[in-house]
Amino acid sequence: MNVYIYWSYMAFAQNETVLGQEFIREAVRLKPSIIEGMPCELMTSFLINCIDDENLNHETQLQSVLDQLPPELDWLFDQYSWAVMQGYLLKGTRALIWDRPDNGRDYFERAVMLNAQVDDYFLGILTDKLLDYEAEFGIEAAEDIHQSLGPYLKKVDKKNSIPRLQSSLMINRAFQSYHAGDYARVPMTILPAIVRNPKYLANRGVLSILFHSVLYSWTRLRSTSH
Repeated sequence: MNVYIYWSYMAFAQNETVLGQEFIREAVRLKPSIIEGMPCELMTSFLINCIDDENLNHETQLQSVLDQLPPELDWLFDQYSWAVMQGYLLKGTRALIWDRPDNGRDYFERAVMLNAQVDDYFLGILTDKLLDYEAEFGIEAAEDIHQSLGPYLKKVDKKNSIPRLQSSLMINRAFQSYHAGDYARVPMTILPAIVRNPKYLANRGVLSILFHSVLYSWTRLRSTSH
């Protein structure tokens, strides 16, 4: 499915409309859910491809792709404005992470002009980028990037996203600690995340690793004391 989506994008980028439509229909056949939701997986895949090349204007590139979709997918244009705004946020974030502040400022200014919003999709992508940066350069370097992004995020922050981003990073670190067998670190990471974003109280995966980590630590403590 992913291969067919990518091939369809490449075909549309070269104005091979009929071929691109064949590929996209096959992608939908393999996984019908890619056209469900807002944003749908198909739109986010096109968006990521459109912003991959910094020399391309993702607004015009995305419009060209959508113009060539099969007629039954015309409704995807309803998500075009959202994708354009998210494109500027993602490009701005990428520029700031890789020390191109002038580009980052320009992209965020454009996002502000378009009334872009920091939503769950963007926070998920940003969390992954910061965790990748952390794995490569260390947690202190990632925190520095996090702090530098703060002023830019506040310009488009309608829902106080900074605590949500912090909690997202903490939750992902908790899962990393859990899978690494560092159970003692899990509760001290999850609990502050829940304070920042109480929605994690309803997340069964989060509650599961918290419960098992506490149980493991308690069992180990009892065995040590005996």
